[in-house]
Amino acid sequence: MQVLFAMLDPFEVGDLYRKFSALAQTSPQARRFVVLEDWLSDGVPLGEHVARETLVQWCGANTPNRGEWCVEGHCIDRITLPCCTFIAIPKRYLIVPPASALPLASLIPNTIFVRPDAGHIGMVAGRHAESALWKPFLRWVRGL
Repeated sequence: MQVLFAMLDPFEVGDLYRKFSALAQTSPQARRFVVLEDWLSDGVPLGEHVARETLVQWCGANTPNRGEWCVEGHCIDRITLPCCTFIAIPKRYLIVPPASALPLASLIPNTIFVRPDAGHIGMVAGRHAESALWKPFLRWVRGL
């Protein structure tokens, strides 16, 4: 998967490592970079079923928006979704551009919606992830 992600913006990889080379090798920033890159490149395979569903069905066939995404035989209808949802769409996301995710998110009722100023990984594990994603998520969970 990392190779596919790198292909979205091949120049970003070089920029990332140039920034890393400018860091003091014993700095907390350098340590964080190494830990994060090790985690991202750990080589855990994406299961065939998950890959088929997310890449082919969700992205290719747009099944969630068409009401054709099914889990255990039950189709998920975004309009009549009976539960509260927490939706996080990072502002700088290359895999699913925010402009393509926002229309679907706006159609789901009972939604708490956050827009972290980050990319996919930065939103979850970046310096500001705690305040931008995890604290709002925790408030949402506690309010259920």
